[in-house]
Amino acid sequence: MPLDTTVIAASPLRVRSLRQLLAEQFPPREFLLAPVLREGESMMLWAPPGVGKTMLLLSAALAIAGGGELLGWKAARPWRVLAVDGEMAVEDLQDRLRLLAPTVAGMDAEAAAENLCVLARSDQQPGAKFPDIASDEGQETVLRLAQEHRADLVLLDNFATLAEVADENEAGAMNPVLAFLLRLKQARIACILVHHSGKTGESYRGSSKLATTFEVILGLKPPTASGAAQSAAFTTVWSKFRGAPHPTIAPRDVMLTTSEAGTMRWDVQAAADDDARKYTEAVLSGAFGTQAEVAKALGWDTSKASRTKAKAIGRKLLTERQQEEVFKAAREVCRAEGPEEF
Repeated sequence: MPLDTTVIAASPLRVRSLRQLLAEQFPPREFLLAPVLREGESMMLWAPPGVGKTMLLLSAALAIAGGGELLGWKAARPWRVLAVDGEMAVEDLQDRLRLLAPTVAGMDAEAAAENLCVLARSDQQPGAKFPDIASDEGQETVLRLAQEHRADLVLLDNFATLAEVADENEAGAMNPVLAFLLRLKQARIACILVHHSGKTGESYRGSSKLATTFEVILGLKPPTASGAAQSAAFTTVWSKFRGAPHPTIAPRDVMLTTSEAGTMRWDVQAAADDDARKYTEAVLSGAFGTQAEVAKALGWDTSKASRTKAKAIGRKLLTERQQEEVFKAAREVCRAEGPEEF
C-alpha cells in the first residue's frame, strides 16, 4: 500500500509526551482563598433558601478582591473578581456589600473597590438579554466579560436563575453547564457556582453529574446550634474537597452577628453535631476494642457515646457492622500482643 503523504492541518490541541510533561516547569498555582480555592479551580456552594449563602458568597468576594481573611480562610493578595447575579435587586447587592465589608479582616478596601465587578440582571435595561450559561451565546458573553475584566474568579449566583435547563434531574441536561465550567478551567479562571439544596436538604438539587468538575463542594445546612434568628446562620458540610487537610475544612456552625459597636461580624465555632464525626474517627482508628474505651478516650460518659453512635449511623458516617468489625480486630491485636498490653 503506498504511503499516504496527505498533509494534515496542525491540530489546535496540545499533546505532550511523558518526557515533555515531566520536564515542564509549571508555575505554582496560588490560592485565591487558602485553603479553599486555587487558581483555575471550581467550587459549588449549595444551601436551602434563607440560611445565608449569598451573604457568605459576597463576603468571600470581598476577601478575595481585597486580599482579606474570612472564617479562617485568607487571600494572600487581591484578585480580580466578576460576580454574576441572576436575581437580586442591585440596591440590595449594594446594601449587602457595604454591610459585609467590615466582616472581612485585613481587606484593602480600595483594592476591593477596583477588583470586584458586578453583572446583575436587575441592573440591566428591560430589553437587554441576560446571559444564560446553558447556551453558547450566554457562555460567550460571560467568558468575554471575564476576560475583559481580567477576572481570576467568576461567581455565578445562582444556577436556577442563570441556567435554563429542561430538567435539573436529567444528567444530559447538565452537559451545557459542565461544558461552560470546563471552558473556564481552560481559561484558568476559577469559579464558584451557587446552587439550591434538594428536597431532603442533604445535598444539592438535581443530577449528580453536576458534581464532576468541581474540586470543592460546600453545603450550608440550617445550624445545629440553637440561637436567635440571624441574617445568616448555617452549619458547613464539605461533601467534596481535593485539597490538603485543614482545620477549617470541618463542620462548623457559622453565624453573622452584630458587634457591640454596631458592625457585622462572622462568628464561628465547631459544629454542635461534630461529635458524630469525632466518634466515627475514633472508632475507625482501630485503637479501641469497645465503645466504652472510645467514650473514655473522648472524655464522654457511656450514654453520650451511645447517643453519638446512633447519630453517626443516622448520618451514614458509620455502620453497626463496621464498628463491630473494627472493635473485633482491635481486641484481637490486643490479645496477640499479650495481657500486659490489653
